[in-house]
Amino acid sequence: MIFRPHQANTEIYEKFPEGNGIFHFPKGRIKDPVETERLYYDTLIHSDFVLGINTSAMLEAIILDKPVVSYLADEFKKTQSDAQHFQELLAENTIETAESPQEFAKIAAKLFAGEDNMRGQRKNFIKKFIRPNSPDRPAGEYAADEIEKLA
Repeated sequence: MIFRPHQANTEIYEKFPEGNGIFHFPKGRIKDPVETERLYYDTLIHSDFVLGINTSAMLEAIILDKPVVSYLADEFKKTQSDAQHFQELLAENTIETAESPQEFAKIAAKLFAGEDNMRGQRKNFIKKFIRPNSPDRPAGEYAADEIEKLA
């Protein structure tokens, strides 16, 4: 499992224990924004699933058709249950939630075993919220059409 903290919040994880298949990557901040984005994408695309706290990462994982588990805790309430887009993720049943390490371990074991019961909901979420017009045409073309209508 790769443990990847948000780039703005790396210091508190510097002493996070590694071993038994758990890796903290990358360590510290990466100065080059292009390299940061490339490593972030590579981490997501090669993951089996994502444990998310930050909803932006959750949405990006869903777009890549990766299962998402959110760890619910009071300390994250502002960016989770109080956030409208987090509520949409829950309402559309696109993410799994865990309220304890034990609950997370059960969900993780299921996902590692290939039991992904939310793939259909993720696809529907993408169609409804991310690419409502069509995934077959670039979003920029839709934006251009709408701008031309205003002219």
